[in-house]
Amino acid sequence: MAQNEITVPIEEDENLEDLEMRNISEIERLTLSKQDFEILENEYKSFVTEISKERMLERFKEEYEILFKIIRNSYEKEIELVKKCKEMSQEIYSKASQVKLGISNCKADAEQIKQNKEEVENSWKKVDEAKVKEKAKKDEIQKLKLDLADIQQKLEEPEGSTLPEKKRINGEI
Repeated sequence: MAQNEITVPIEEDENLEDLEMRNISEIERLTLSKQDFEILENEYKSFVTEISKERMLERFKEEYEILFKIIRNSYEKEIELVKKCKEMSQEIYSKASQVKLGISNCKADAEQIKQNKEEVENSWKKVDEAKVKEKAKKDEIQKLKLDLADIQQKLEEPEGSTLPEKKRINGEI
């Protein structure tokens, strides 16, 4: 692994905001601070002032100034890149939060769907049970109608029946 490589391990239950802050801190740790660059610049100026006194070092001074301009330019680009990295990091963690929320909602929806399916199944079972009970009641009503018709027929029978038998049949009604 390279020395300047950023590695921010993710813990399973870690808050995304904490992870984002750790990531930004890691980016800043790898960046040359403004104070450090000012120290470097002051040392550069001091050194250039020293070597300016020597005519023989004029060519070296020019090369040194060119190199320091490159360093300054590099530092300025680094600051811009770090700023972009922070913005992108914030955007990544913002999107990650949205994804995490979406996953959470999806799980909740799946659980709700499961509960709704169970409720529908239970409702259909109750409907089926009610149909069975309704059929049994209709069969019982039909049987009672047949019994009633039979009893009415016996009551209407002519004289072959005895009076006590007719009273017994009437008592059944």
